Amino acid sequence: GTCTSLNSIYCSTSGIGRVGGLVSGNTYYIRFYNNTSVNGLFSIDVTKVPANDDCSGATLLNPQTTLTYDFYKNGLQNATQSLAPCTTVTGTADVWYKFSATQNSVAVITHMALGNGNPVTGIEVFSGTCASLNSILCFTQSANTHEARTLTNLTAGQTYYVRHSGSSFINSVTVIAPPSNDNISGAIKLTATPSGVQTLPSYSLHGASKQFNKICTSGTTVPYH
Repeated sequence: GTCTSLNSIYCSTSGIGRVGGLVSGNTYYIRFYNNTSVNGLFSIDVTKVPANDDCSGATLLNPQTTLTYDFYKNGLQNATQSLAPCTTVTGTADVWYKFSATQNSVAVITHMALGNGNPVTGIEVFSGTCASLNSILCFTQSANTHEARTLTNLTAGQTYYVRHSGSSFINSVTVIAPPSNDNISGAIKLTATPSGVQTLPSYSLHGASKQFNKICTSGTTVPYH
């Protein structure tokens, strides 16, 4: 509206609020008030929703092939809700990512560094398109934790969507391609050396698939020779 004809569209006592249904180009007015005798300095700012607030604007994550994981950092503070969460979470906002599968498996790794109180967020992975999503994975994540899940039976070249829902200030997400020695044909050669001479190299099972029906223990494997 205008100063002479105002129309209230949002009211909150919270320090942070989200207002939807706005029209681009229109002017909106914000009234900050205190109904007690306590007065003092305050700060106020207006921020836009994240670019990946909806599935159509999903941020592209390229499956990584090294152990130096490059996380994409994003928060949920100014996001809106697209779908109902797939699990019990703190808050209902969500942001979106997407990746193109390079092989039949990948690992989705998330790390929530900061939150409001002790939030729990949800990670959901979809196949299909933004207009027709099919949920294929759902898991929860608590504050200050590192979570990883491996997806198998993916189709190389197909796009998959990752939705992070809940409430957190900073959450990091990445997608890891299968290791080079995921198949026995790519087995890494290990050379025997005297003890204390060679620094032990680092390897990872993130994104690895299960190659044999019978193994000596449960889980995924990567071969060496």
